[in-house]
Amino acid sequence: GLALALDRPTAGVSSLAAVAWRAFDATPALTTCGVWLDGARGDVFAAAYERPTGADTSWPPVAITAATVATPAETLRQWQ
Repeated sequence: GLALALDRPTAGVSSLAAVAWRAFDATPALTTCGVWLDGARGDVFAAAYERPTGADTSWPPVAITAATVATPAETLRQWQ
């Protein structure tokens, strides 16, 4: 829409990755981050990330689990 009208490039960004990036940006000592977003009907969208290494240590976060949708209890079981 807007990017097309203004002839600007775009990039798709996962909401989970964006939340992880914000956590890494706000907390420099943080090395891993688990992100849960409300998935409605008792589920959560979840993924775990670690801080990237190299010149830019905040973007993009490195996924250490695949994004999932499950109940909070099931997500915890998967992450243990």
